[in-house]
Amino acid sequence: MKNVAIFFDIENLVGGYSMSSINELSLKDISKKISADINGGIAVQKAYADWSNQKLNKLRWDISDLGIEPIQMFGFSKGATKNASDIQLVVDVMEILFQKSFITTFVIVSGDGGFSSIAKKLKEYGKSVVGVSFRDASSIIFEKVCDHFIVMDSIEPKKEKEIKSMKGVELEDNLKIQFQQDPRLQTLAKKISQISGTDSEEIEQAKNIIRIFLKFDDSKGINISTFKTALNFGILDFSYHKFGFGKFVDFIRYVVLDTDMKLILKEPSDYRLLKKGFPIVRGFNPVSELTEFPEIDSFETYKSILSSGKPNLRIPESLEILTSIIRKMVERRETYRDIHFEDLLEDMSIFAGNEEDEKDIRKSLYLLINTEILLGDNSDEVLSNQHYYFKCENQNEVIDLLKEQFSHKIKNALNREPNEDVIQEFF
Repeated sequence: MKNVAIFFDIENLVGGYSMSSINELSLKDISKKISADINGGIAVQKAYADWSNQKLNKLRWDISDLGIEPIQMFGFSKGATKNASDIQLVVDVMEILFQKSFITTFVIVSGDGGFSSIAKKLKEYGKSVVGVSFRDASSIIFEKVCDHFIVMDSIEPKKEKEIKSMKGVELEDNLKIQFQQDPRLQTLAKKISQISGTDSEEIEQAKNIIRIFLKFDDSKGINISTFKTALNFGILDFSYHKFGFGKFVDFIRYVVLDTDMKLILKEPSDYRLLKKGFPIVRGFNPVSELTEFPEIDSFETYKSILSSGKPNLRIPESLEILTSIIRKMVERRETYRDIHFEDLLEDMSIFAGNEEDEKDIRKSLYLLINTEILLGDNSDEVLSNQHYYFKCENQNEVIDLLKEQFSHKIKNALNREPNEDVIQEFF
């Protein structure tokens, strides 16, 4: 019978520990100790932390595999919000106490003596309370109040070693952090060398990375951001655009072909790699594979490249609206030497016949801003709060600047010169 609720006070578990100690912390080990010491099945598991904190990346894999619900607490260990996790944990305990009468055992994984009061209250309602904490971090008061207390050996932090390079490859700072926090990436780095080869060689390298990931039994799937990190390590100057893919997920749909890995999706955008043969994770659906490269030098591929990354050069669906806006600015350029964004937007509303046109007007203005054809007066302000200066004298000057920016961005993505005929299609 599932009658146990477990609450992990992550803030308490990692408090005061260095980065290496966090890497040594295993929620799976803690969960095994709890299961071995209590009777009943687990019905509820919640873990409280600022999960946006990169230091906790390693623990995310544990909560995913164990089916623990992550409770996001902003302001992790800062100022007035320091006790936010404790408060939310107590609120959730009381909610479950009154709404789920079948829960008879409450497990609080924390050494915080502040939980003594809630433990007493639970016992008044006839519930069993189990505390779990590291030996050097447990409160004597909390320990005595609990019906049972599981004491774990304290973490012995390993001496921190910075990962400077792997297989002779220098890693950028952001990659160093990700490799330090993810044992799967550390294993990967020992098995492959970075390459810079032909398209077919780089595709094969991507498939090799997938084969290595297959050795990890991640029943919840591997987030595609981890796969992208691995590709950035394994392939020098990796770019999925050079293969003609406008989106990274489309590149994945192609490289999983003829492997034992599949791509799954939980709408709207949670993509994961899952070993074929594993049951689909609840809420996810399989994504179909792609059997061939798209045409690289095409309007749609170039458009997709322009809209990804920075600067964002998203092209409006209606090129006619973009052309009309440019023409009007040239004809009345003195009016647009100093104009607020909202006034500019209202001025161009004459070209809007429907809601889609309104979106295209806004896209067109942002395109002109991001190509610095419209110059803002305060880079610290959001775009819509600035006054703008239209710097061009004629339409040809605008077109030349747009072509130059488009060509530059596409060249960087493809690692070669773009097709001028395709660039011309935008104009």
